[in-house]
Amino acid sequence: MKTSNKVLLGIFLSILILTTAIQLMVYARYKNGEYVKFNREEYFPSDKHTLPPLRLVSLNGLGNCKIITSDTARLELQNFKGAQVTYRIVNDMLIIHGDTTLNSDQLDHGVRNFQLVSLYLPATMQINANYSSFKLTGARDSVHAPSYKIKLERYSDFKMDDRNQDAVYYKELNIFSDVSKVELSNGAIVNDLIVHLSNSSIDYKKATIRKMAMDLDSNSTITLSSNNLKALK
Repeated sequence: MKTSNKVLLGIFLSILILTTAIQLMVYARYKNGEYVKFNREEYFPSDKHTLPPLRLVSLNGLGNCKIITSDTARLELQNFKGAQVTYRIVNDMLIIHGDTTLNSDQLDHGVRNFQLVSLYLPATMQINANYSSFKLTGARDSVHAPSYKIKLERYSDFKMDDRNQDAVYYKELNIFSDVSKVELSNGAIVNDLIVHLSNSSIDYKKATIRKMAMDLDSNSTITLSSNNLKALK
């Protein structure tokens, strides 16, 4: 082997060994609690807004929205320089826009505003989503289980918050999805589920469904466990 090649090989191996050593050192310190995971939600504070009684919420162009069941309605918007989420209230409807400067072509290609939006809503509410992604949380007991009407359009997706695998209860979910995606969670327990799909998909995961009705076109897909087949009306 030529001397120059040996030098290059030595440099390459040195860099590789050094990089591996740094990674192992950082990982060891992380495991020992010397480093903590960066929490974006804690780093950027949120502005809190009290909301009047609402009938309907409209989400537009949002990429990071959480909806939490609450006795009273309120809105929390992550606050940082350049934040672009805006909202307005028209009668009993809350309208939230991620970025009004985005055009339909950008939205069709998946461009979203990922500023965190946290919505605390009463147990009975209609949620309309256009070009938006949001997570929904249920109740920890069946007595307080919420009911929602959810309408998804234009490449939206709705997921249940599955960070905790404990049982989470929903009384009734009525979901209409057009060119969108729906994903339940393993711990979800839904008393009554009604689903209408058009060019859409739904993944039931390991959710427990007591009663269910589905209406879907030939362009839609479902992922359903055998345990939930008996819930079909």
